[in-house]
Amino acid sequence: MLRANAPAYWQARGRADVRAASASFFNPGEKLFRLTDGPTKLRLLAATGLDGAIVLTFGAALANLTAEEFVQRILVNRFAVTGR
Repeated sequence: MLRANAPAYWQARGRADVRAASASFFNPGEKLFRLTDGPTKLRLLAATGLDGAIVLTFGAALANLTAEEFVQRILVNRFAVTGR
């Protein structure tokens, strides 16, 4: 089940990376400010004991998915994420 307020939910938890990735796709000429680059983020996450991370390239294929399609095609079908 998807949260009806998913964008606000993730924004409140500091998930600005999703917006930065989409901003660079929709405005390719615009320079983005990033506090931490990708490889550094992954090293910092690994240092916390995280078992792994999934990094997706945001492009036209991802941009055209609805939230429900993203959950089904990417999370469930591709990465075998399951519910409770």
